[in-house]
Amino acid sequence: MENKPFKDLANEFGFEALKPEDTFQFDCTNCCECCRNIKDAVMIEPLDLFRIAKYTCRSIEEAVEEFTEPVMLSWGFPIFVLIVTQL
Repeated sequence: MENKPFKDLANEFGFEALKPEDTFQFDCTNCCECCRNIKDAVMIEPLDLFRIAKYTCRSIEEAVEEFTEPVMLSWGFPIFVLIVTQL
């Protein structure tokens, strides 16, 4: 999968970035859709991404582009997964 810039991906799928004053609700239904491929990829949550960016001295956008791949779940919800390398 091509690793597109975060802003391009958001525009492609018609999503707007959340602002600090925005709210977001997520309820896990135990469907396993978010974590189905955990063997091959690890889902990244916003706090994880913030910590990765801070630790690597990058902006969040740079961290998204360098360390993650976007994945669209079957029901249309976008997530980011950590790029896993084989040793």
